[in-house]
Amino acid sequence: MLINFEAVGSLREHFGSEVVSVEMNNEEKIADILIIIKEKWGEVIPAFMWDTTKNDFRGPIIILVNGTVQMNRAFVLHQGDFIQLRKVMVGG
Repeated sequence: MLINFEAVGSLREHFGSEVVSVEMNNEEKIADILIIIKEKWGEVIPAFMWDTTKNDFRGPIIILVNGTVQMNRAFVLHQGDFIQLRKVMVGG
């Protein structure tokens, strides 16, 4: 199955600005996307943003699947899903 992946805002500095299509097996989960992120971009993601022991983001980075924040790393992905990485900005 094909999943589309995009980093938004300042994360483009590390992932690039293009939408990337990723080929995955059926019934893959968000946790599996995180492994792909490690393999493709793990060397360029700063340590303050990426935990190499957990294969997951640190800090205020959220994963959206088809526009909805998805915290459950066991969430099953489907053909054509659109995944975005966003950095949450806080302040006032």
